[in-house]
Amino acid sequence: ILWVTFLGSAVGVRRHSHFVIDLLVEALPTRIGRLLRTGIQFVTFLVVLLLLWTGWQLSVIGLGRVYPITRISQTWAFASVPVGAALMLLFACEQYVVRRGNEKAERPC
Repeated sequence: ILWVTFLGSAVGVRRHSHFVIDLLVEALPTRIGRLLRTGIQFVTFLVVLLLLWTGWQLSVIGLGRVYPITRISQTWAFASVPVGAALMLLFACEQYVVRRGNEKAERPC
């Protein structure tokens, strides 16, 4: 379930379907909306970096532990957090680059 959750979250970031109030952003003047979008992306980066860091720490802790019945290292389950966070970070960076490119294309010369 952990793998499905974090890989699904990465897909959500890739499809730009994470929680954003588009109606509010669209109702604002262009400059303020752009600033708000940038702020939302910044917060997304921070949360994903926090997930990456704490997920890595959790995976390291799981190295010395195994599930009693299966004898599988707990790291296999915990690794879903940093792997999913790394994918989210990659996709968030992709969105940032694409959005910046679109904004530059929209500006008159």
